[in-house]
Amino acid sequence: MDKLPCITIKQPWASAIAECHSNPDAKDIENRVSRYRRSDGKPVPPTRHRGLVGIHTGKAWSTAGHRDPRVRHLLRGLTDETLPAGVIIATAQLVDVHLAAATGDRLTPTCCHPWGDPGVWHLVLADVVRLADPVPTRGALGLPWRADEDVTAAVLGQLAVAEIGR
Repeated sequence: MDKLPCITIKQPWASAIAECHSNPDAKDIENRVSRYRRSDGKPVPPTRHRGLVGIHTGKAWSTAGHRDPRVRHLLRGLTDETLPAGVIIATAQLVDVHLAAATGDRLTPTCCHPWGDPGVWHLVLADVVRLADPVPTRGALGLPWRADEDVTAAVLGQLAVAEIGR
């Protein structure tokens, strides 16, 4: 792999995803909006990428994520001061990207209940591996963006060690 594809996600959502390595109730869906449309009016997915991605913690904090009871349960006692920012904290396999049905009601369960929001794109994540040592790097807009070679090497090196330890 030349450069690791990464997704920047605001905290505490990113840490809720990183919990998938040990908690089956953790966040396995990343919700994204894509306003792009093809010439025929059909929506364009936010990415065509499938496969390994780095989960990068943005430096911005999501107040909605902090108030979410599912996140509060997963990350008991952790705050914006204790959650890492500006680092790759995990990797995952991006296995699917699909548009959720628009229900008009945020409380109505969607196809990816309980983490998928209605009316947005669902990035379906699997095989999450939390990194023992988060790797600092700048994030970027775009989905996915590519990490530098040294960051990629640091992340992949930790994955190799984690695989040996299994």
